[in-house]
Amino acid sequence: MQKKIRVAFIYKKSNIFLTLKHFDTAYYHFFIDALKRNPRIDVTYFPSDNEFDTNILKGKFDIILLYENWNYNVPDKLIGIDNIGIPVIARCGDFHATKRYDIISYHEKYNIDYYFGFSHPDYFYKFYPKKFNYKTIIFGLEKSLYENIQPFENRIKNKILNSGAIAHANISHKLKSRFKKPTHGDSIFEYKLRTMCTKLPYVDYTSTLNHDYVGDKYTILLQKYQAAIAATTNFPTIKYWEIPAAGCLTFME
Repeated sequence: MQKKIRVAFIYKKSNIFLTLKHFDTAYYHFFIDALKRNPRIDVTYFPSDNEFDTNILKGKFDIILLYENWNYNVPDKLIGIDNIGIPVIARCGDFHATKRYDIISYHEKYNIDYYFGFSHPDYFYKFYPKKFNYKTIIFGLEKSLYENIQPFENRIKNKILNSGAIAHANISHKLKSRFKKPTHGDSIFEYKLRTMCTKLPYVDYTSTLNHDYVGDKYTILLQKYQAAIAATTNFPTIKYWEIPAAGCLTFME
């Protein structure tokens, strides 16, 4: 019998993404559900405050897995991480936010050996040093949510669904955006095409929270339409596989 890889998963107790209370449940299903189903690994969960003593893991685990590669949802201090002798793997997302939050400084602070995310390596290395190890891993679809989808022919066919965040509509925001460089968190740069699509007469638009289909119910909203739009300007998001998984013809940027 093959020995399982022992994984210590570290994250903050306050991490709302690892609850079913957040509108995006993809990370919950990956870290809480999917990892447990993997027969090759044995995951132990360590929800923590702002400090975690990694010395308690020595000799008991083969890998340390961090929810992400900075201190927003991971303890700021990982005591003993430099000397514990256990490889550290971290998820990373929003690569373009590295400078804004000084995320690269956590590479040494957390003693990270390997990164993973669902974006292409070319995009990762646009913001991170070439010496960092990175692998693309596609995740975010919980199989049980897509097992009994609505037949395509029974869906709305004369409208295309467009959902999620879009740019601010006020004039002052548009004018400011013309004279500054693209920045993380600025919707006019991150959702430019999606924003433009909302003006089309054959598009039904709904914002992220302006409907009853948040979290695990988002699949139900998608199944009402034959077609939907996935448009994020800089890199693909989970929408790019959520929408086709729900049986929709998908228009992608």
